[in-house]
Amino acid sequence: MKNDFIKIQRNGWIWNIKKSLIQNGFLENIQDSTKKIPIKSNTNRDVFNIKYQNKLYYVKHYHASGKTSRFLNCFFPKCKAEYESFNILFEKGIRTAEIAGWGIKNNQSMLITEELKGFIDAKKIWFSDALSDVKSKNIFKNDLEKLVSKMISAKIYHPDFHLGNILYNPYIQEIAVIDAHGVKKIVKYNKNKLIDMLCVFGAIRGEITDNEAEERIGNILSSSKVPGLNLSPRCLWQKILINESLETEKLWEKRRKQILSHNSKYINKIECNGKIWLTRKKISGSPEINVEEIDQIQKKSSERIKVLNPDTAEKIWLKSFHLQFHRIMHIMPIAWCNENNTGKLIYEEITEKARIVNGELLDEFLNRCKIAGFNIINKNACFSSQNVIFCEIGNIKITKGC
Repeated sequence: MKNDFIKIQRNGWIWNIKKSLIQNGFLENIQDSTKKIPIKSNTNRDVFNIKYQNKLYYVKHYHASGKTSRFLNCFFPKCKAEYESFNILFEKGIRTAEIAGWGIKNNQSMLITEELKGFIDAKKIWFSDALSDVKSKNIFKNDLEKLVSKMISAKIYHPDFHLGNILYNPYIQEIAVIDAHGVKKIVKYNKNKLIDMLCVFGAIRGEITDNEAEERIGNILSSSKVPGLNLSPRCLWQKILINESLETEKLWEKRRKQILSHNSKYINKIECNGKIWLTRKKISGSPEINVEEIDQIQKKSSERIKVLNPDTAEKIWLKSFHLQFHRIMHIMPIAWCNENNTGKLIYEEITEKARIVNGELLDEFLNRCKIAGFNIINKNACFSSQNVIFCEIGNIKITKGC
């Protein structure tokens, strides 16, 4: 990776950093940024952002919690390892985050990257209006397929390759890898490593049919010429769906507690006519419904409102989120209000319903429900809307989890 890094020491830190950033208090601002509330955090690292001379920088601060990890970090700093991983990608012509520098102090380390102008979080852009039309989504899927093919062909393995670790620029149709932790060159791909790389398509399983997924996996296998693996695209895709289901179940209890505690990641609290409503957020983070819409729906005595006992309303509310995380399409309750010992649910409106559904798509829907641990009580009650299979939530029985 081409850079003009120089090595300096400041306040106990040893920095390898761009020459243009060593003046005007940049490093002091970087160290002060760690006192702020991080934008992302776990037990081993925090991520902060900082503005400097009209540019936005991201600071990944590694700080191991266990004794063994702290000891290892003194000799094998994670920021240096990630910097070297970015180099592996860069050398193969793969767009990455712009590295501004990295620093080490005892068992701590920091990696500094510059904002990529015009690039947007791939997960947010996929689930937002920015890629709401079919043409834009297909272009993104094509670009994603090309990137995965390129990485596998170059024998580059990313152990945590998902939408949250890449950015996308829809105007120049380019993907950038912004988290290279663990990226390495390997001698050859085995089944598990191949599935790890292909699982990025599992994240968009709600918007991709089995036939399309298998075709794209087939294209990747063909273009990347992975040797010694006699695996069919169908076998790989089914394994990806199973892996996604297992991972979703692993996270469900944590998410369930967050939903019940009205975590702002999933829930908005709004007041309408003196009553508190909980409204769900879309995966993109935008609200599903606003105050005006709730007011209008109540005034019309709409069929979209169901009045239940509070416990039943809560169970349906949780069940719907559970289904959504598994990407099982259903008529979702998008707002919930408890008042006078009753629970009111407002459901989304689905237009263009068709009871006569494509048999192949219905079989696919039933199979995905089964993999995720759900049973459709009456398959004849399923319907399609814009060539997507939906089911009413009361027609879905949970066979595991929740």
